[in-house]
Amino acid sequence: MGSGTKTPAIALFEGAVTGIGKHITTNVTVGGVAYTPVVLSGIFSGAVTALQTAESLHTQWLDAVKAARATVAQARVVYKPFKQFVLGQFGDNQTVLDDFDITVSKPAVPTAATKAAAVLKSKATKEARGTTGKKQKQSVKGSVQVEITAVPVVTTPAPAAPPAPVAPAASAAAPAPVNAKSPAG
Repeated sequence: MGSGTKTPAIALFEGAVTGIGKHITTNVTVGGVAYTPVVLSGIFSGAVTALQTAESLHTQWLDAVKAARATVAQARVVYKPFKQFVLGQFGDNQTVLDDFDITVSKPAVPTAATKAAAVLKSKATKEARGTTGKKQKQSVKGSVQVEITAVPVVTTPAPAAPPAPVAPAASAAAPAPVNAKSPAG
């Protein structure tokens, strides 16, 4: 809208100002309120001025955003090698690095699940390729897909109070032991 075109609201209100100046010379009542031609024209002129100011500021803001994006893009290109320079120059001296607002990133520690998955994948690869020696490994190319399923660990909260003991019912025969070996076996 900053290219010289009028918004519909600006055109509407400028038309009202022009029409009032040409055709309304006495007080008029609009919406139950009495207005002089000067006051009525001033209301619409004020709206036109406010809209034009907003358009101008909006255009300036858009230009500023565009300039900021270009500047930030240039800074991002330079920052990564600059950070490497600072780390190379000052090492892991955190006091100096704090002045640059740089923290030394610590290497990620693999979880037990990740390590277990790597071992399973390694074994599956060796089995699939049938490799045993160094020369055999060099001749084999490709990848092996291994499906690894994780077993979720479920923890149950401890009961608030142990259940009341139940008196055993009188029974004539004792229950047979579970997993007992037969005398023949």
